[in-house]
Amino acid sequence: MKKGNLILAGVFTLLAAATILQSVSYPAGQDGIPGPGFFPIIIAVLMLLASASLTISSLRIKTEEDVPLKLLTADNKRAYAAMAVMLVYVLVMPLLGFCVTSFLLLFGMIKWLSAYKPMICALVAGAVVGMIYVVFGVVLGVSLSFGLLI
Repeated sequence: MKKGNLILAGVFTLLAAATILQSVSYPAGQDGIPGPGFFPIIIAVLMLLASASLTISSLRIKTEEDVPLKLLTADNKRAYAAMAVMLVYVLVMPLLGFCVTSFLLLFGMIKWLSAYKPMICALVAGAVVGMIYVVFGVVLGVSLSFGLLI
């Protein structure tokens, strides 16, 4: 798995570098309040540290068989399906809005990954989306798109 770890570390290093490059172009904070690039830079630095740690630990592995990466295992297929669902979520969100697409995503993922009844999945998904709406829409005043609903 040494090759896979090194590839993953490289991908996340590139992603972190791109995030930092984009974030430094955001406006600076004022009056002791951090600007919009502050938290993305912190997360990107943590990603860089994690990538460095993964690279170092992978390079320390001395005894490894030269086993090719298996990309089509059952677990990987489930991960690919989850990635496809997230891509559809991102593409559909501008049309249907944050609340509707987030509810559908959470409902589907909870149902897929658990044995709960559909009513429980709907209640949990609704509660999570409701809490997010209250925190961001009401308390923080962030505009959450409702898409076709409004």
